[in-house]
Formats: sequence, C-alpha cells, structure tokens
Amino acid sequence: MDHRIILRLWGKLQNSGPETKIISILSQILKDLIRLTKAEAGVFYLHYLQEEKMRGIHIATVPADFKKAFKPEIGKYFLTRIIQDKLKYVTSTRTDYYKNFMEYKVFKHYNFLIIPLFPHKNIKAAIEIFGRRSFTFEMISVFTEIKKNLENFLVNYYRSQMVQTKLMEFSKLIDISAILNSTLNINILLSRIISQARKVMDSQGCSLMLVDPETNELVFKTIKGKKSQLIKEFRIPYGKGIAGWIVKHKKAVIVNDVKQDKRFYSESDTKSGFKTRNILGVPLIAKGDVIGVIEAVNKHRGRSFTDSDRDFFITLANQIAIAVQNAQYYTELRSQFLSVVRSLTAAIDAKDPTTRGHSERVTKYSVLLAKALKLPSQEVERIQLSALLHDIGKIGVDEDILRKPARLTDAEFKEIQRHPVIGEEIMKPIIAMKIILPGIRNHHERWDGKGYPDGLAGEKIPFFGRLIALADAFDAITSDRPYRKKRKIKIALDEIKRCSGSQFDPELARVFIKAVRSRKEKLIVIGEIL
Repeated sequence: MDHRIILRLWGKLQNSGPETKIISILSQILKDLIRLTKAEAGVFYLHYLQEEKMRGIHIATVPADFKKAFKPEIGKYFLTRIIQDKLKYVTSTRTDYYKNFMEYKVFKHYNFLIIPLFPHKNIKAAIEIFGRRSFTFEMISVFTEIKKNLENFLVNYYRSQMVQTKLMEFSKLIDISAILNSTLNINILLSRIISQARKVMDSQGCSLMLVDPETNELVFKTIKGKKSQLIKEFRIPYGKGIAGWIVKHKKAVIVNDVKQDKRFYSESDTKSGFKTRNILGVPLIAKGDVIGVIEAVNKHRGRSFTDSDRDFFITLANQIAIAVQNAQYYTELRSQFLSVVRSLTAAIDAKDPTTRGHSERVTKYSVLLAKALKLPSQEVERIQLSALLHDIGKIGVDEDILRKPARLTDAEFKEIQRHPVIGEEIMKPIIAMKIILPGIRNHHERWDGKGYPDGLAGEKIPFFGRLIALADAFDAITSDRPYRKKRKIKIALDEIKRCSGSQFDPELARVFIKAVRSRKEKLIVIGEIL
C-alpha cells in the first residue's frame, strides 16, 4: 500500500479550513482513494439534509455512461440503500451478490468497497469504490481510520456552513429590521416587507394577509409574484385553506406538495391561473393574538422548503408582527387626529359658508404639488396637515367681515390679514404642530416681498408657505365668491403663469401648472396614509 497517498489524504483532511470548496476537496480524496486501492472507479455521495443547495452532491470517477446515468435515488443503487439502512462498517463484497442494483449493470463481476459516513444527524454520505482486485483486510483497516477522519472533516465543514448560514440570516434580519423601522405607513411598510421576504426565501411568490376583525376572514394586504392582482381580491374564511389552518392553530407549516394536502385552498389557483407547488406559512402573532399570516410560495428551481427556512421565517414573522401592529396603531391614532383637524376646518366653514370646502381643496392641490416635486412621504404628510389648517386663524376674525359680499374696506382687509398670525398663535402651544406653522403663518407672502404678515421675499419665505400660497390662490380663482363667479381652470393657470416670479415662486409655479394639467388631483384622497 502506498503510504505517501495515505499521508497526502491525512494532510488534506487535517488542513482543509472552512473556506475549502467541498466539491474540489472531495474529488481529490476520491481520486486518491482509487489510486490507493488500485481500483478503476468510485463514487462519493453526500446529502446535507437541511441545506437544499448541497442536496445530492455526487462526485464520480467512473465511465461516462455510468456518470451520466447516476442519479442517487434511495433504493435504486446499493450505495444509497446502505445509506437508507445506515450500514456502519467499511464493507467489501462483489457486485454479483447485488444484481438488482444499478452498479451491477456497469461493474458486473467487480469487487467493490463501501465506506459509510454518518458523522451528524443532518449528513448522509458514502463512498463506493470498484476494482478488479480484491480489497484486503489491511485496506479495510486503513479505510476504517480514513472513515473517522472523513467524518470529522464533514462535521467541521457542516458546522462552518451552518455558521455561514446563520451569519447570512443575521445579515438579512438586520436589513429587514431597517425596513421595519423605515416607516409607519402601513401600505409602504407591507410592500417593502414582502419584497424583501420574497428575495430572502428565494420563492416565486410571497404574501401577507391580515385578519379582518369584523368578519374573521384573512384579507390579502400585500402580495408579490405572478397573478398577484387577481389573487389579492380573494378573502380566505377562518380555518379554511393552509393560511386559515395556520391562524386557527397558531402554528407554522411547510407543505412541499400542496396536491397531497387536504388543507390546500385550490380556489385561488383555479380563479387566478397561478399554480401553487409548495408553501411555507407562518402566523403573525402580536401579544398572543394572531393578526395575520405570511406565506412564501414555490421555492425557486423546483426545490422544497426546509426546517431551516421555517425557523428563519418564524424569526422574521415575529419582527413583522410587532411592526405591523405598531403601524396599525399609528394609522388609528392618525385617523383620530385627522378627524379632530377636520372638525376645526369645519368650524372655519361654519363661520364663512361661502368658502365651504376651501381647506380640503387647498390641501388636495398642495398634496398634488408636493407629490409632483417627489417629496418624501413624511414631508407630504406635513404639507397635507399644514394645508388643512392654513386658514384656522379665521376663527378669530369677525364673521361679518368674512361673509361680506362687497369689497372690503382697508380696515376690514387689515383685520382679514391677521388670520395667519392668529392661526399660528392657536397652533403654537401644540408642540407636534411646530413644524407645520410656517405654512399657516406665511401662505399669504409674495415672491416679490409685497405679501403679509411679514413681507418676506423669495426663498426667505418658508417652503410650506410658498407651496400652499399657490394652492390657495388657484382654489380662490376657480371657486365662487360673493363678489364674483368662479373662473375656468385654464384662466386660473394663465393667471398663475403671469404672476410667476412676482406673486409666486417661479419654479413651484411651473411644476404646479404642469401637475394641474395632468388632472391627477382626482386620485388624491385627503387623510389617506401617503
């Protein structure tokens, strides 16, 4: 026996670090074992149970026709049968005794040696070597030692892969945590979550459903993948389908063949034309209650979902549930807050019925301009709030002046000019309103400095004030007033263009005119989460 080959084998097994490519090292080991025994061919079969990407590695130094045909299916080859039966010892025999197995067709009347490797509950491996010569007792003894070293090598490699996997999962969780903390806007939040979850799970589709507390049905809130718009229309009854079962039992589930699972709700596939192959579903649980379900559908490249996928998805779902519930709380509080704000604007309308709806319309035009400027959603929300309250100071103005059908006297006009300052004073005690005050105080300033109350000019006028000034003027021109009839939109836009650079910020005026001509203001719903 060539002891130099044995020493080289020992060196490879002892010095191969975690970064070693397993295919390369196992190929070299297989070649050395064939040279050591002076055999003709060999196969190294390795199956990592929880690592889908490592599943069914087989390294063969065999005739081309056998290598092409070799598909390590349990029971078809003697090699895989001994893995199934968990043979423990190095064994040598002749293929004559195993005529029912595939090896016999290629290596008829050969001797063959089996080295079973079971170093870890998640690793199944074996080496099969074919030769015309008999394998001696001395060889079997040496191979028993090699077996121990190979098992140690595979365990170390497996553990290093697990560490790498955990590090990758941790990195993905950090990325998703950043998304979860990026916004309290529930629509944006859910869309970002599902996009990232689909990428992380390497699946064809991904969806998030929330429980409707009134009907107890599961409602699709966000879905990414083929046929997503059609599927989004479905509502799943409590306890029905795999998702309904998850809600009812508060358990995660892997179904790698939905056709064999009675829980599968096939109606969505039938109506949408989508073909579901496998599903990984996890409940979203917040404070002990199931608030929804997140599902990954159809693992790419025909693969199955694993226990490792499920464990990671559960960790992800725990974070998502908290973020979703926080976003829901924020949405409810925001809705209540906007109701209070609308009550205040209604109080303004009550003082001056001739301008009823003015604040809502100014808000719609302000949001239209803000979106046309591609401002961040948080900034758009602040502009929306500032526009809704821009005339709040009129509460402190005499009703007779507000309702006067004729032109105002100088004294009356000065009284009207007090409303931006009064509005600021009303809202100033509310700390959260501080950021929107410039829109209230300065929406009557002019670009040329001839406005009120501060006579500011150009970019010294706060941005919110310049923006709301445009929306305010546009609505004033296109609405009926006691002293004149409303004018057409084209005339109003011509007037804004004419006053660009004198009354209005020229750049904002240009964008506003273009935005109004697009007529997209009809799509804007005041009070919705932007």
